[in-house]
Amino acid sequence: MHNPASRPVCILGLGLIGGSLLRRLHDDGRPAFGYNRSATTVAAARAAGYRADTDLTAVLGEAAAADAVLVLATPLFAVAELLEAIAVTAPDCLVTDVVSVKEVVSRLVAAHHPGARYVGGHPMAGTAHSGWEATDPELFRGAMWA
Repeated sequence: MHNPASRPVCILGLGLIGGSLLRRLHDDGRPAFGYNRSATTVAAARAAGYRADTDLTAVLGEAAAADAVLVLATPLFAVAELLEAIAVTAPDCLVTDVVSVKEVVSRLVAAHHPGARYVGGHPMAGTAHSGWEATDPELFRGAMWA
């Protein structure tokens, strides 16, 4: 296992919150990479110098090999599918999320990846904008993380 301070972070979903988290971690020198189903988002992230891919299985395989922390950063409707993929490809990785609701995510974890090491989380940060274009590595500066 990695030292918690150097453990890689794999962010699944690169919208406002997930993309901003990827940028902050990477810009601070932390090992971080991400997944997004949108090729346009991945291309924009890559063009900006960040590691991102549209191949969920490959990204989760890398996360499993690196014992990365997985961050669910997608809309709620996509969480179940991600959890099922995690259960198959990266079942031992620590999972957290930045989804706005915790009870529903906890129920989804119990249903789709009951053996998960899961800790819910929610950054108290955001804007009215969404998508990779709205990401800001300063979004979390001074923000609480519940």
